Amino acid sequence: MPTKSTPPALPRLQAPPTGLYLATLSRSRWTVDLVAYHWRRGEAYSTPNSSIKTDGQNVYSYWHRIGETSPTGKKVAYLCGYSVTTSRHTHSIARVADLVVKCEEHG
Repeated sequence: MPTKSTPPALPRLQAPPTGLYLATLSRSRWTVDLVAYHWRRGEAYSTPNSSIKTDGQNVYSYWHRIGETSPTGKKVAYLCGYSVTTSRHTHSIARVADLVVKCEEHG
């Protein structure tokens, strides 16, 4: 009679260096946070439907720029509520930004 063996323990998921715990998020939130993660690393990335994307320097929610990299390398997020979805995107970007600028300060 075969004996039951305990399966090996799965390795714990490591959070990206920015502290985003992607494995605990919904799929849509997960993909938006992946864009934030790649922007923080200076890498291009886009969601499958391109609703939020980064070229590594700038972040766009649809056609609105919601984040950029300053000449000194600081990540700057702009909290401007164009729509419910863009607001969700900006808050995700703001979590990894070095500086958050409210809409009335953004030119």
